[in-house]
Amino acid sequence: MDGDSAPLAAIHAATQAAGAVLLVDDAHGVGVVGDEGRGSCAAQAVRPELLVVTFGKAFGVSGAAVLCDEAMADYLLQFARPSDLQHRDAARPGGGAERCPGDHSQR
Repeated sequence: MDGDSAPLAAIHAATQAAGAVLLVDDAHGVGVVGDEGRGSCAAQAVRPELLVVTFGKAFGVSGAAVLCDEAMADYLLQFARPSDLQHRDAARPGGGAERCPGDHSQR
């Protein structure tokens, strides 16, 4: 961990050109990097299709969230295996994929 950041804008442009989606796991950026700790994507003005944020690093609690649009959330809820969405030792099956009310878009 030496503080390097990926060139997210260039990577996002490449994924869009290829018709792919960008998934960013910002475990070490959220809570630390950018204005108000909004993370690496916000600091570089990049809005990936999937953004994984973990709460164990900067926030000191367990858990994580996948931030995405509603269509992607519906797809994940319908087709992802529960083991893909949660830790295998989680307390209850399916607990990793729940819909949260409200606007969770990056601003």
